[in-house]
Amino acid sequence: MSVSGPAPERAAVASPASRLAALAGTALPRPPVKPLYQLSLLLVTLFCVLVPVIYFALVLGVSWLLLHYYTAVAPGLGQVRGIALLLAWVVPGFVGGVVLAFMLKPLFAPRPKAPPPLLLDPEQEREFVTAVHALCGVIGVRPPSSILLGNDVNAWVQFDDGWRGWLGGRRRLSIGLPLVVGMSARQLVGVLAHEFGHFAQGTGMRCAYLINSVNRWLESRAYHPDAWDERLRHWRAESQDLYTVLITGTASVCLRLVRLLMRGLFQLSFRASQRLSQEMEFDADRYEALVAGSSCFRTTALQLRGLAHAFHDADQRNALAWREGKLAADLPAAVHARLQALEPASWRVLAEALEQDAETRYWDSHPADHARIANAEALAAPGLFLDERPAAQLFADFPALSRQVTERYYRDMGLEYSPQQLVDAGSMLVINQLAPEAEAIWKRYSNGLVGEQPLLDPAAATRLPWRALGWQETVDQLRQCSPEVVLAWPRLQRRAQRRRELVLWVALLDHDIGFRLPSGAEPDGIALRTEYGQVTAADTPDLRIVDNALALFARRLAHAVEALPGQMQAAAHRYLALLQALAALWPEQTALADQREVIASLAGNADGEGGILDAARQRARQHRQAMELWLERAQQVEVEVEGAGQNLAQLLLARCPRASRADADDIAYAQALAPLEDALAHLYRTSLAELSVLAEGAEREAGIRPIRLWQPTAEPA
Repeated sequence: MSVSGPAPERAAVASPASRLAALAGTALPRPPVKPLYQLSLLLVTLFCVLVPVIYFALVLGVSWLLLHYYTAVAPGLGQVRGIALLLAWVVPGFVGGVVLAFMLKPLFAPRPKAPPPLLLDPEQEREFVTAVHALCGVIGVRPPSSILLGNDVNAWVQFDDGWRGWLGGRRRLSIGLPLVVGMSARQLVGVLAHEFGHFAQGTGMRCAYLINSVNRWLESRAYHPDAWDERLRHWRAESQDLYTVLITGTASVCLRLVRLLMRGLFQLSFRASQRLSQEMEFDADRYEALVAGSSCFRTTALQLRGLAHAFHDADQRNALAWREGKLAADLPAAVHARLQALEPASWRVLAEALEQDAETRYWDSHPADHARIANAEALAAPGLFLDERPAAQLFADFPALSRQVTERYYRDMGLEYSPQQLVDAGSMLVINQLAPEAEAIWKRYSNGLVGEQPLLDPAAATRLPWRALGWQETVDQLRQCSPEVVLAWPRLQRRAQRRRELVLWVALLDHDIGFRLPSGAEPDGIALRTEYGQVTAADTPDLRIVDNALALFARRLAHAVEALPGQMQAAAHRYLALLQALAALWPEQTALADQREVIASLAGNADGEGGILDAARQRARQHRQAMELWLERAQQVEVEVEGAGQNLAQLLLARCPRASRADADDIAYAQALAPLEDALAHLYRTSLAELSVLAEGAEREAGIRPIRLWQPTAEPA
């Protein structure tokens, strides 16, 4: 008989940070020096540095021409009299002065101050800081002078304090916490090794800093509108005097020519430097593969794409929550929750996009992922740090850091909120979302035929020619039109988004508010108004396609409801009645939502100008009057929520908590009703999803062949 004693204590498992710190003393071999690459880098840097010299030579040239004109040419115009003499003295001085002011302004204009970053306390996160220093020792670079935390899906190392850091070699590490929540410790350490690998390039990073500084400066001069452009445009538009129009028009032409020159210099500098940037990325990838292992490179690249997708989705949902006076208390946690909820189909799409990213254009700053993965895997590096635990475990108190970063992010955006408005990630992400089971049934039953907007009219089932269709015949016709309908909905969605842009731009044109299009071009009023008329047309091929599909779908639902037993049929009829009311209310609410966007833009652009502010107030008054009439109609619609009845107006206004505090301020009232359109669309989707649960069961009982799911190939945007 054996006697067992007490079990020995299990040895404490080392934390990921301590495992990384244990690599201290290890050194990775430096890559071989490429003389041709070094020579190319120095030549490109020299060229980029010479570009500002060309710029200042142009400034001196314009100054000399202006001086020469007034000292040598203008005094000899004694034979010229009247207006011609006045123009000969005024126009060159005005135009030359505007051009010189435009070109010299960047040297003296104050730069906007960035909000102070959130610094990681090295005492509170001593183990992580020690681990980072050890990683720097492995790569052979100086440790960062500070570690900053942010709200990006990214990590980067840059010179600390601009040019002083460039001269002294001081660097700082920035880490986006949404990146941390979605990665393993191995993946994150590999990403950090990549960033520190850039600084192992020494001369290359200093040259890159010079090149990028010149490129940013040239790009700002070449493409971003200046106050002088808007001032000249305003003078030209407001003036009725021919001479003023001539002078300002000439100045505008000269500024445009200068911009064209700057664009040419920028394109030369930018394109010359991009190929070198690609080589630097390949070199930094080598460090990532050596530290985290070649086998980890592909999974990290895919995870980065998944995180970018999750971050974008979480950010959009947080914006929707803010419209209702709520905010995520922990944004990185919300990103992590959204990442965890990504379906296998979404991951397949991301993986396919990764595999298709195989073409590297000459002017791309980063090589294609396909080439980077191939290079990393060719190294067949086993890796030094293979800890697969969550990257958040590298930190002593990651949740506290995450909340601090979220708070700093909101503060930098200028948001004012109370602690009561902060909600957990789960509550924020389910706003306007269907329950998972209902959403799965709805997707299966609708097959993408219905769309997101409340346009389905149940009364269409009783109209010709659809009322003559039998149940299976209706489903068969829906199956036949599925391919063109599923492709038509995204086009209509893009059309609706374009309409929102155009209604805003046309309103700005109507009130003579200067603005630039997203491309940087000046707006063409005739073209924009013409396009606005096209996107608001009531009869287009796509609308005819979806109208036919919606009528068929209404007939399909009518057949299913007729086959339901007593209580289920009564519930289905309530859903149909609600859908009927929503279809009648939706078009007017869409127009009111457009007006809310216009009112917000006019109020934001008023900038003390009484005329624009008066226009915003007048539109807001009209909006409020129309909205109150609309709400009176909505009060007549009964909605059952969790067994309790209330009217539609009450239900929608409950999603607009700021509306009750707007009082007599019509502009604030319009902005407070921003969530109403989303709430209406969500109620529509919820009602359809609940009805589809009943209808699918009825079809199954009746032996109706359903529509087989069809996944179309995405059309180019």
